[in-house]
This record gives sequence, C-alpha cells and structure tokens, in this order.
Amino acid sequence: MRPSPASRRSPVTRRASRRSPVPRRASRKRPPTRVEDELPRAARRLIVAGDNDTPDLLADACNGTHVLIHEATYTQDVADRVGPWPQHSSAEQVARFAQQAHLPNLVLTHFSSRYQSGPGGAPHINQLATEAMQHYKGQLFLAQDFDTYRLEKDLSLSCLTQTHSI
Repeated sequence: MRPSPASRRSPVTRRASRRSPVPRRASRKRPPTRVEDELPRAARRLIVAGDNDTPDLLADACNGTHVLIHEATYTQDVADRVGPWPQHSSAEQVARFAQQAHLPNLVLTHFSSRYQSGPGGAPHINQLATEAMQHYKGQLFLAQDFDTYRLEKDLSLSCLTQTHSI
C-alpha cells in the first residue's frame, strides 16, 4: 500500500494543510467594492504662502490648486498707510488674486494684532472678511490658531474646529 500524499509531507506541512475553521467558500469571497474605491482620485493641491506683498507671483504655482492658505495681515486701507516696507498682503490683494486664479477655497491667516476678534473689538477681524468677500466669490475662511481643515473628495474645504463662520 502506498502512503497517501498527506502522510508523505512533513509534520509542519501536514498541520498547515488541515482545514481552516473558516469555510472554504467564505474564505475565497472578496469584500464588496464601492464604485468610488475603483475610480482614480484626482490629486489634491494646496499652497501655503505668507509674508508676500505680491500674491500674483504665485499664479503659475496655483494652477490646478484647490486651496490657498495665505496671509492677509491688513485691510487695504491699513496696508496703504503702512507703506511699502515691511509689506504684507491685504485681504483685498489676496482675494482679488484668488478670484482671478479661480481658486475654489481661500484660507486667510497671519492677521495683524490690531484686529480684534471679541465682541465690540475695533478694528474687528470681520473687516478682513468683509473686504475679502467683496472681491472673492469662493469659499472663504479666516484661520484661527489650531483650526483643523478637511479637503473633501468633492474638493470642498470644511473647517472641523472653527467656532464662528463667515
């Protein structure tokens, strides 16, 4: 009598070849796939810029960008009074650039400490938002310390921590 193929294997191989506790049919099943898992996802692009008094210098880099995070230290009125050096961007400058560059999401940051965020503060941080919204029609955020943002699959931006909205 010839030994069976299983008995010719080493003890380690014999143990490994024993039946799995998972039924054979279930172990071969592939998990269901979703259509969006199989489609290639477009690359997401964001640019962070600051201490720049000429946002137009970013035009080539912003081509195809979904989010621009940029300083807007002053309103245009204050920027004009401060003069040419040291210069930062105004909310108007950045907003005009973002609109011309067709950027869907704009996050303004690095505000002068002269702008207050508390009730009744003057000048108020909302002056920067008001100025930007006059020149930019996309989604606008004024960043606060420790804000967390998410760029969604549909390329919309949401702030997960912001306590106030614009």
